[in-house]
This record gives sequence, structure tokens and C-alpha cells, in this order.
Amino acid sequence: MSPTPGGLLSRGLLAEQATKYGALPPTKRERSSLAGILSNYVRNHFPDYAKLYSGAGVIGVPGFWQDCSTVVHIWNPRNYLMPILVIPYKDAKGLIQACQIRLHARDISIGGKKYRWLASPLERRGASSRTPIHFTFAPEKLPAGETVVIVRQILARRTLTEVEQLLLTSWNTQSTSA
Repeated sequence: MSPTPGGLLSRGLLAEQATKYGALPPTKRERSSLAGILSNYVRNHFPDYAKLYSGAGVIGVPGFWQDCSTVVHIWNPRNYLMPILVIPYKDAKGLIQACQIRLHARDISIGGKKYRWLASPLERRGASSRTPIHFTFAPEKLPAGETVVIVRQILARRTLTEVEQLLLTSWNTQSTSA
């Protein structure tokens, strides 16, 4: 996504944190321009994929959509006051599976949510992000028949991993003192 460190720094992130994330521009016009640039990149580098979607290279990618006049957009058709923070969700191999976005407090309507999936399922030719699965292990190294716990949120995964570590530490302490 378009890195806008100034926008991220205005949210209170430190400079080194800001480089790990990106932000979508606040206006629908700027986001549409970015979507066009990304669509052209995909069209030039992955022409076979772009042909599947009438030359619109990013159609089928969550968050992108195409209006009736064939203009490609990202996120939804409204303007915001602040840049939109983009948080990538990666799989066990480090590949981005989906992106979550965080709206600035000034852009959240009453009762609205701060975090949302970057998706466009309700827009013309849009796509859902689905709900990605996060791995705390390397799937190829998992022994056959091993139990796997699936969670939906990165925070839940981190919390579960910390609890597992506490239980393992407790068990190791008890088994060595007996």
C-alpha cells in the first residue's frame, strides 16, 4: 500500500514502527489513483491474471473493486479525514493473506468499529478478505495427528501462545521437582 509515514506518525507511531505498515490515502480520489497504479503494475507483470478480469489486474484481490465506468478503486467510496492504517496478516511462510485496516478515531461513526478487514464484497466486482488463519508453527513440521488450535485474531493467537508457554513452564517445573 502507499506508505505515508507523516500520516502514521500523526497517529502516534514511532518512525521505525511506521515503516512496518502502510496507509491508504484518506480521499476516494487518491485511493482510486493508487488502485489504478497497482492495477497497471499487475497488468504489466502478470498479464495472464489480468486477462481473467478484462484487464483490470487487481479485481479479485480483497479491497479492490471496479465501478460501472471501469475505474478501479480500493476500499469504499467515501472520503476520510485521516490516512487509513493498513496492517498485513501473514501466513507461516510470511505471505500476506489479508490486510486489516484501522480507522482514525475522527473517522469512526458512533458505534462504528476501529478495525476492519480490507475488503469490498458489497462493491461491484469486489472481493471479500475472508477470515485468514494465522499460524504459530511451521505447518510442514507439524507431526501427523498433532492437535491444532485455530483462532481468528492475531491478539488471540499471541495470547494463546503465551498461555501455552506458561503451562509448559509450569509443567516442566513440576516434573523436574518430583
